[in-house]
Amino acid sequence: MLMPVATFEAPPVFAGGSCTGWQSKYVPPETIRVRRADDRVETVDFRRYVGVVMAKEWPGWVPEQAREAGAVAVKQYGWYYALEGHHRSSYVNAKGQCYDVKDSTIDQLYRPEMVTVGEKIWRVVDATWGLSLRKSGRFFLTGYRAGTSSVCASDVTGFKLFAKSVIDCANKGWSREKIQTVYYAPDITFHWEGSGDVAVASPLSTPLTAPTVNLRTGKSLRQRHALITWDDNLARPEGTRYQLQRLIRGSWSNVRLADPTRPRVALNLKRGATHDFRVRLRDSKGNVGPWYSGPRFDARLVQDTSERISWSSGDWRRISADSASGGTLVYTMQPNSQSKLLFTGRAVGVVASTGPDRGRARIYVDDQLVGEVDLYSSTARWRVLVFTREWAQSKERVIRVDVEGTANRPRVDIDGVLYYR
Repeated sequence: MLMPVATFEAPPVFAGGSCTGWQSKYVPPETIRVRRADDRVETVDFRRYVGVVMAKEWPGWVPEQAREAGAVAVKQYGWYYALEGHHRSSYVNAKGQCYDVKDSTIDQLYRPEMVTVGEKIWRVVDATWGLSLRKSGRFFLTGYRAGTSSVCASDVTGFKLFAKSVIDCANKGWSREKIQTVYYAPDITFHWEGSGDVAVASPLSTPLTAPTVNLRTGKSLRQRHALITWDDNLARPEGTRYQLQRLIRGSWSNVRLADPTRPRVALNLKRGATHDFRVRLRDSKGNVGPWYSGPRFDARLVQDTSERISWSSGDWRRISADSASGGTLVYTMQPNSQSKLLFTGRAVGVVASTGPDRGRARIYVDDQLVGEVDLYSSTARWRVLVFTREWAQSKERVIRVDVEGTANRPRVDIDGVLYYR
């Protein structure tokens, strides 16, 4: 819902060299003056203004990385014209009231009566509120348009975002920072309010591939079963190292990297929690590049006791097992037994136990055979990710386990399913 902030009709203001006349290029303005379609001028809470414009022009169905880039563009566009000295002399209504922006496609669509600003919008507005951009060291006007091409980065101008191609970039896994670095190139730098940490130019501004999470087949849930990777297709500039951070209880904390020149680290990620990662380059002098944030991962473990897992066409039996992830597991010794789970995610792993008497099973996703697992091991192992698979995008999928019926070791156990949204 919209933030409960009042608006009011602005009193007449002499249309001189400024209107709102905001002074800071590091802290966003508190308000902005908007001319509505009926020629009224309203002074609007600036954060509310950004949220309403976002809901109209970068709505919730747009991928999050594209919405984040859009939120910065919307904010900095309005901010630019609210600054002292940036008022356009013709921006005065019939009553002589000046305004910074008009509610139209000439500037930005501000239609609070037509939209509801949802959680997805406020999340990206809040996440980027302290960020402003510099081009060749100067605060600049960040424009955007719908665009005509839906091919990522095909219409880069150095000053504008084009929503159709930006959405394609986000669908390819580009982070907000990479989108901004490419679309506003060259010499784009990032400033976070109060950080004292302004990114410097090349080579530290070399775009990085944002962090992503993969599950490690063969690892136990009690081991470092998640592999965080980034920058897997780009050469790291000489003399630089990676710095990786994760978001913990609202604050970013460094992740220790055994080798800061390698773009990967194995971690044990807590289930039932969200995980955010970001990475940047550092040099030996302490200079840093911009952060590149990956998508948020929501880790879920579906236990064998969950009603979401269906057990069909087979004699499945549940037993207690202290070493199982939830204290129980389900097993069968009957060939062609099936279990199935509907989930929405970008990564999935089947959790099972292995041992000398365990057999083989086939794994299907959306009725397509994607792998075969052999649960044999010389000694018993528990809570093992026996199968994992990742995709570029999170979507609804069905994973199915079909028991093969292995001679002399027909038993197949299922302890649960781990997935990331």
